[in-house]
Amino acid sequence: MNRFVVLKEDDIRKYFTEKGINDFVANIEYLAIMRGQDGKKPYNNCLVINIDEPYAGKVADMIEDEERRKGTWEHGEKTMREVMGLI
Repeated sequence: MNRFVVLKEDDIRKYFTEKGINDFVANIEYLAIMRGQDGKKPYNNCLVINIDEPYAGKVADMIEDEERRKGTWEHGEKTMREVMGLI
């Protein structure tokens, strides 16, 4: 399983039923409440890029460089480009 899940709002509105949307929103709200009870921010704000963008490799390199600098790189000898499926 990936660490994060990103869903396009347009896809949710297009493919979910009204009940599906209501259930989805209820689950998101539940997650926010539970995160708050754990002392976390209810919602994370993330930067999302599509890997098919021409600048994706540069962004991947910057993320990898920073994670390695902080000592938090979790992918051993793999590069971020490999992790993201760019090569």
